[in-house]
Amino acid sequence: MKILLCETSQGSLNKNIGTEIAPKKIIEELNNYTFNEDHKKITFQTEKTTISQNISETHRNIFNKILEEEPEIILGGDHSITYSSVKAFSKRFLNPSLIILDAHPDLETSDLKEPTHEDYLRRLIEKNIISIKNIILIGTRIYSENEIKFLKEQKILYFDMKKILDLGIKETTDFITEKAFQLKNIYLSIDIDVLDPAFAPGTGYIEPGGLTTRELIYLLQRINKLHPKMIDLVEVNPEKDINNTTIKVAAKIISELAS
Repeated sequence: MKILLCETSQGSLNKNIGTEIAPKKIIEELNNYTFNEDHKKITFQTEKTTISQNISETHRNIFNKILEEEPEIILGGDHSITYSSVKAFSKRFLNPSLIILDAHPDLETSDLKEPTHEDYLRRLIEKNIISIKNIILIGTRIYSENEIKFLKEQKILYFDMKKILDLGIKETTDFITEKAFQLKNIYLSIDIDVLDPAFAPGTGYIEPGGLTTRELIYLLQRINKLHPKMIDLVEVNPEKDINNTTIKVAAKIISELAS
């Protein structure tokens, strides 16, 4: 398994400084794993992308590194890296699909030149990099007025936490995997704040009412059977963590996605 480290918080709008040190910390913890729950041995190699003081150059470096190295896993960093990652992914795979686990839909508007962790998905859609019909959002529970309007107007498929609770995690996962089975070339993006902060306190946005760690692992184990071609994990902030809990959860997530 090839893991690309994107050690940047430049797209966090100064709201989640500290995510740049997460990749190194997660890899250190991942070294403690030998097998995952399916008894698969975990082996990996890491590469780093070059982080520039210029955010535009950083995004170009991420894009080029993914085309060059073709990693299976990308560790951030803030969620803006997903823009450059999916952009590169779309160059490698036709008709890409995107499954996102996140407390937020990240569909805000922005006048900034480069994508941020609040608007990267909207930019991917508006620049026709990803088709709306190929997007599934999971775990959302907080929105701006702009985001609610965009979700409804564009008819994006999303499973908010209320719906997940109403259906139950097994039934929700069945529905998601049935839909995802029809998709091709899946990119999976995991924002750690999809978890309830009781399970992952080390992040920039503390949003109550999220998934439990066990529910997330169950969901990811099922999605992983669909063989996503690329996966990212973002928004872990060690500087805000408690007892290394979120780092341990992040390493556990990566171990369960190892194949």
